[in-house]
Amino acid sequence: MRLLMCILFLFLASATGWSQPGQVKMFRDNPAHTSESSPGNSLVYDTRSWKFEAGSPVRSTPLTIKNTIYFGATGGDFFALDKESGTIKWKTKNGSPINSSAAFADGKIFFSDNQQKVYAVSETTGKLLWSVMLGPKLDYPWRFDYYYSSPVLYKGKLIIGSDDGHLYVLDQQNGKLVWKFNARAVIRATPSVYNDHIVFGDVDGKLHSLDFISGKEEWTYKTVGDSLKNEDWGFDRKAILSSAVIYKDKIFFGCRAGFFY
Repeated sequence: MRLLMCILFLFLASATGWSQPGQVKMFRDNPAHTSESSPGNSLVYDTRSWKFEAGSPVRSTPLTIKNTIYFGATGGDFFALDKESGTIKWKTKNGSPINSSAAFADGKIFFSDNQQKVYAVSETTGKLLWSVMLGPKLDYPWRFDYYYSSPVLYKGKLIIGSDDGHLYVLDQQNGKLVWKFNARAVIRATPSVYNDHIVFGDVDGKLHSLDFISGKEEWTYKTVGDSLKNEDWGFDRKAILSSAVIYKDKIFFGCRAGFFY
């Protein structure tokens, strides 16, 4: 009888789209951003299954958990849609554009909005579990686009860059600050994490590596952009907006100066 009940529970969990315990998903699939997709050559992507009118531009990357799609829009709404039909399961109104891509762990959906507020909401209902306001934005006159850092989940922590020039590490359960690092420049790239090293770029053309445990800086790499003056070009040529990929002890990223490292 107990075996029968276990089988029934697993069937219902699969059928209703409940997430698996311990499952973690985020922008580019994992903290090192080494996402891969191999659909094969037999699939044709020229037939639309459905479309959804979000009411404003959608600049965030959708997050899919089982049969639900999660994403934010610039109108300030955050949506959970049925993957098969496109119908709304729930939505929240946040009031500020959401260009950050969402992440998921332990029944929680994490995202941030353009006023630099980080949210954790219920996977199934959208109910707010906690929110944290980051610091005031630094002056950045060369802002020209919609890039914002997205949350990265690693060992029970949430890692995100901020327009206030800090990299934040928060506790996923309650949003409490674990530590923050002052890069002294706006951070718009999504951090990467590999073997307890956090790697990210800033808008001054520097790539940083921090120790995940202590928050101390391990090293800084100055790209060509660090030596350039935006005033000489009339546009931003300094910033690192690319989110690094870390693979086999190598870091791969691009920058506004026009170089790939």
